[in-house]
Amino acid sequence: MEANGKPLEAVEAELLLVPDEVDTEGSIDALSRRFIGQATTIKKKRLFLTNLMNSGIVMSSIALAEWDRSGAYEHRHKDLAFGEAWELALRASADILEDEVHHRAMVGTPEPVVYQGRIQMVPENINDVNSPLIPLTVRRKSDILLMFLLKGRRPERFREKGEVSITNNTLNIAAGEEVKQKLLEAVGVNI
Repeated sequence: MEANGKPLEAVEAELLLVPDEVDTEGSIDALSRRFIGQATTIKKKRLFLTNLMNSGIVMSSIALAEWDRSGAYEHRHKDLAFGEAWELALRASADILEDEVHHRAMVGTPEPVVYQGRIQMVPENINDVNSPLIPLTVRRKSDILLMFLLKGRRPERFREKGEVSITNNTLNIAAGEEVKQKLLEAVGVNI
């Protein structure tokens, strides 16, 4: 990434050379002020990008970086390297989400076993009678997430299928209800 046409590492190195002195009238000289502003912006950009990659949520990343929305988008459009990093962070976030979906679909997540309104407990170590109790869990996989993965990776085989034909000025739709509704809304027919 770059800041003012310079690689971030160069700007950070220059920051180390800026004196912290204050002139006799009590104001920081213009050079120091400019570099301090750049350092703050660099820190905000890094914080924003890190959070965006981990969360995928632009507004919470903007808030964490203590920016206002318009300022963040202004930086995105003015600083091409930052705009590219923004897109890369969103893609990385999507990869993280996809990994989590795959994990929940294929491996599952532990859920506590509840019997008569109580979470069932078992010894942490079955061979030790004095072992602390921990919740008994079962691993639940998600068929719905698995279907989404299949639809995304093999749409030719797992997509919603439907057929539309018009005979005698009558619209015939052979599809699932959701597909029918979307098609009717698209052509402006309300049911």
